[in-house]
Amino acid sequence: MPPTDTANDRFQPYTLGIDEIDAHHRTLLDFIDQLEQAIHHDEPWLTLHDLLDKLHRWAEVHFAVEESLMQILGYPELDAHRSSHQAFIRDIRRRRENVISNELTKDTAAWLRKWLQLHISIEDRSYAGFFRTVVATKA
Repeated sequence: MPPTDTANDRFQPYTLGIDEIDAHHRTLLDFIDQLEQAIHHDEPWLTLHDLLDKLHRWAEVHFAVEESLMQILGYPELDAHRSSHQAFIRDIRRRRENVISNELTKDTAAWLRKWLQLHISIEDRSYAGFFRTVVATKA
């Protein structure tokens, strides 16, 4: 689903200048938006579980792409970045299990959004600069 102008404006602070990675981040944030709306509207647990499952699967694909790029380009902070990704995946799994026991709270989407926004703003922004430098020297 293509992002709207409003989505682009909202996403602008988290743009890294790497088109594919930026598109992945938009998709992850869209899933979190959908989860937030589903929680707000008291959707059935199966809907919430499905959204968390989609977020989980997309995050795994996205993280694999990021980590592959980091490995190819020799990013020195790869291990720390991978650990951060693994912690996020563990948390999504736990929250997905909590849906079944009705323990998913309204702050779940807010926490997921905050984690992703901070991760993009700090850790991903760091490797984006590294990527640009490496690519520029190889061009």
